[in-house]
Amino acid sequence: MGIVHLSGMALALITYVEQHVTSLVHRTVENEVLLLLVQVALILGLSRFMGMLFARMRQPQVVGEMVAGIMLGPSVMGALYPHAQTMLFPAGTPLELLNILS
Repeated sequence: MGIVHLSGMALALITYVEQHVTSLVHRTVENEVLLLLVQVALILGLSRFMGMLFARMRQPQVVGEMVAGIMLGPSVMGALYPHAQTMLFPAGTPLELLNILS
């Protein structure tokens, strides 16, 4: 009888852990997708803004888009706001998703 009770407890524990791990995985994936969407929106928004700004200065729009990329990279944003840059573009999976998307 003790073995049956123990195996029932083990099954309940396995089910409990499985549910929480599944929930954690879903939240992580949702956070990664949300971060990817924020990254894409930030890149496109700043590129578009800088492109229009450079076009008004009678410069090629693509130069403004390249400047936007430099501004979001470690040269400018990483030097001025390192915490924001590591929060928006962390090393790891979300950055890999952005590379796959590009």
